[in-house]
Amino acid sequence: MTKSGYLGVLSLSAVIGLQGAFFTIAVPAQLRDGGASLIEIGLIWIIWLPSALKWLWAPWFERIAVPAATRTKAIAILALLLALCFLPVAALTEQAATWPLIALAAVCALLALMLQLLYAGWAMRTLDETNRARANGFAAGGMVLGGIVGGGVVPWVASWFGWWPVILCTSVAMAIAGLTGKLLNDGPRASAVQQVTFLQGARILGNLPVCISLILIATASGADVLLPARLIDAGMSPERSGLLLGSLAMGLMVPVSLTSGWLIARFGLKTCFLVCAALKGLMLFCLAQVPMMAKLAVIILSISGFVLAGAFTVLTWQLYMQRALPEAPVSSYAVLTSVDAFIRFGAAIVAGILAEYAGYATLFAFTAILTLAAGISVISSARLLPDKTSNEAGA
Repeated sequence: MTKSGYLGVLSLSAVIGLQGAFFTIAVPAQLRDGGASLIEIGLIWIIWLPSALKWLWAPWFERIAVPAATRTKAIAILALLLALCFLPVAALTEQAATWPLIALAAVCALLALMLQLLYAGWAMRTLDETNRARANGFAAGGMVLGGIVGGGVVPWVASWFGWWPVILCTSVAMAIAGLTGKLLNDGPRASAVQQVTFLQGARILGNLPVCISLILIATASGADVLLPARLIDAGMSPERSGLLLGSLAMGLMVPVSLTSGWLIARFGLKTCFLVCAALKGLMLFCLAQVPMMAKLAVIILSISGFVLAGAFTVLTWQLYMQRALPEAPVSSYAVLTSVDAFIRFGAAIVAGILAEYAGYATLFAFTAILTLAAGISVISSARLLPDKTSNEAGA
């Protein structure tokens, strides 16, 4: 894989990460500052709902992701559509229009996940294990860098110059980034793809240990959506909250994500997953205990939670890619991530309701227990389904 190929992966992933971080970090902070309830903020994780249905069209992406010409054209078109859909964000954010923003988040998430499926199909179908591991490292880094811009830089700059010019420039940059899809050249394993149906991919759901891990991992993520709101309730402004979580925390995610791949290859998936789960569980228990206005403690713990969530992303990708069916890798991977997304959407809604009526302490304590259970479940599933090669462990 060439250096230009890595640049293509980085640019494509940055577009995906930018819109995702904007709707999950910047928008919740703005809405909370505008008086939105925690239940309404929990609904912003509707961005996971389109992903819950992607297994229906994943077989189609399994076919168009391999030929360079169709892949390049599809990436450029989808990036342009995403940029156009992102433009209304300016007016809606100024007005703190909760429901239109939630609907727009769903549309942007739908387009972004199509881009993600094209990347996954290209990486899993055309790259060998070594190149796929490196490409995934750049993909994780690109999503984080895009997240820094969308979650931190965009709202901060908008506080100085206004939403319209900032969103306009951001949309133009997203459209231009889509043109770098032509840099994703087919690797040595590129070949014609046989017809695959979603039922072939759905067979992965018969793997009970993996499904149990998936349920626990996705459910435990529900509290993450409320970390920006927790900072606002501790006395932070939306702009400072965005800078802390969207810039500082996500900036720390870059080395953490890259290091996670190396640690998985060195110590194995189950060990890394358990350690990460223990650390995040401890962070959530501490967050449940701190007083409401303990600003410094909330800042440190929230940043730690975001950084550990980045490590969990790499670990979860690794788990799902390892367990994907060889005869239908993209489709089975899409099924796992679809179920994961559907559960995350529901978990975010439940987290908002629980925090609204029972308080942050109850929510974070309960989520801490689920996080620890997720780490233990991965050890159990790994015993039944051993890790693959060390090269694949970095993928």
